[in-house]
Amino acid sequence: MEPEYQRIAIIGASGLLGKPIVNQLSKAGFALTLLSRDSSKLKETFSELQGVTFVEADVDDTEDLKKAFNGTLLLEMLTIGIDAIISVVGSLALATQIGYIDAAVEAGVKRFIPSEFGCDTQAPYLFHPKLFANNSQEEMIFAQKRGVTAYLKELSDLNKITYTLISTGTLPSDGLIVRSLFHVRSSVSCCWD
Repeated sequence: MEPEYQRIAIIGASGLLGKPIVNQLSKAGFALTLLSRDSSKLKETFSELQGVTFVEADVDDTEDLKKAFNGTLLLEMLTIGIDAIISVVGSLALATQIGYIDAAVEAGVKRFIPSEFGCDTQAPYLFHPKLFANNSQEEMIFAQKRGVTAYLKELSDLNKITYTLISTGTLPSDGLIVRSLFHVRSSVSCCWD
């Protein structure tokens, strides 16, 4: 039986999570469309993959992305029939997902998977007012992720799109690479249970 979602577009494919996601979905036989503001980087990163479509759009500019989905990209999406979009954008681009979602709805995409990887941002303990310092980076990241999820829920309730949240828990490899979990010089680590 063929999966319901066969053709997948990915935004943020060249990042830490994007690369393994693209590689595994490609190995599993999904038809992939990779969106980027500079497709040459993606073409170089994924040069060994067959059957991948590379689409250039300014993914940080909501209006440009909507034009891409409604214009050239929409025609391409209808031709290849995008079923789902996976957003693997980093923390600086979380809020731009609202534009991706709007464009996906306009283009008739069935499912959207937001960049919700990491901590379960819907967990009740994350709503405790004393958990974060006011306006801390963590608080702002969780607030943006919760905002995206609330927007998806609202659209899902109106039967405009479906969505899936994937919470993997803390990703230690990311913390080591971007030095956010461990501060080696001061011998300080931050672990939440």
